[in-house]
Amino acid sequence: MGELIVHRGTRQIGGCATEIRGGGKRIFIDFGAELPSKDKQPELLAIEGLTHGERDCDGLFFTHIHCDHIGMLPRVLKDVPGYLGEAAKEMLLTQLAYLPEKADLMERVRSLSTYRPAKRVELGGLAVTPFAVDHSVYDSYMFLVETEGKRILHTGDFRTHGFRGKGVMLVLDNCVKRVDILVSEGTSLSRKDADFPTEMALQDEAHKILKSHKHVFLLCSSMNIDRIASFHKRTRAPKMFLCDQYQKEILLKVHDHAKDVVSGGVSLYDFSSLRDASQWNFDLMRQRGFCMPVRAAKHLRTVMDMFQDTGVLVYSMWDGYLEGEYGDDGIARLVDSFPNKIKLHTSGHATPEALRSVAAKVAPEIGIVPIHTENPAGFEKMGLASKIIKLSDGERFPF
Repeated sequence: MGELIVHRGTRQIGGCATEIRGGGKRIFIDFGAELPSKDKQPELLAIEGLTHGERDCDGLFFTHIHCDHIGMLPRVLKDVPGYLGEAAKEMLLTQLAYLPEKADLMERVRSLSTYRPAKRVELGGLAVTPFAVDHSVYDSYMFLVETEGKRILHTGDFRTHGFRGKGVMLVLDNCVKRVDILVSEGTSLSRKDADFPTEMALQDEAHKILKSHKHVFLLCSSMNIDRIASFHKRTRAPKMFLCDQYQKEILLKVHDHAKDVVSGGVSLYDFSSLRDASQWNFDLMRQRGFCMPVRAAKHLRTVMDMFQDTGVLVYSMWDGYLEGEYGDDGIARLVDSFPNKIKLHTSGHATPEALRSVAAKVAPEIGIVPIHTENPAGFEKMGLASKIIKLSDGERFPF
């Protein structure tokens, strides 16, 4: 008999950790840090055989490189085998090279093995097959786990309204088909007023912004490649697309891995002509106009200050970073200090309709286990034929 345990994530967004046992093997999917909060100290999960004691884990599989899914990696025993997507590993190592305070995480990331889409990882009595999904960070995956004669699909974070969103249903139809248990993210079920424009719609809005404004700063995650790609694709001469060396290195990692992803007949991720900081000429920037991805970094803030009179700041991140429990002082100060700004964003997570479609498509015979959500009961309101299994953190579920 197998067993499933969600150590964290049954009633919160972020910090997920899911354990699956079967066939004499024990694996984990994700081991993330909790979202930063002004009112709560993060909890450091301690799991025997994973974080302390004698190793008792045959594989730790990461769906993607957002901190709330991989952030607790430094706490994992060094001899636990870890797995991450090829491009994801390169992107994360590039990011960490600029963060000396994260040296412990960089050391662990280097030790990770990589998996490839649809290539089965055999562990003896348990097998894991990764399938690429669309999310707000490139190289994200869902996992099909097969053990004890059962098929368990762990969705990771996904969506269907991104550029590659249609691929989710194609994978389910052609590769996954029916399963016994669906472990599904449900982030959007606790965000009742959320808007979910498609990435293509945002690209059209980016085009309008770039036509209307000469000097455009794009404030988004350096790993939100689709958003950056949209503004890059719509930046037309004489306007220039500029970024700092760090952002250029991240984008070129994606460029090398994703030349076959096409939008409008052109590679969406063709960043071969990027201009980095070494090519900046402020007189030329003012004259020709530009689009530039920025972060809350001192050298980028200096450039923004030079163009406050004529520039516009496009805020393309979750509103939670500006306000309330999860506010980020650095981001909030940067946004507040810039006089002309526009909000332009969409979620990296599945809409309620997409969650319903996935659940109906794979029709889990045993049931659906909600994770990465503050509202697991929301699945019960979807009218699905499958049973909704609302676990508590740490609760054992035999299958």
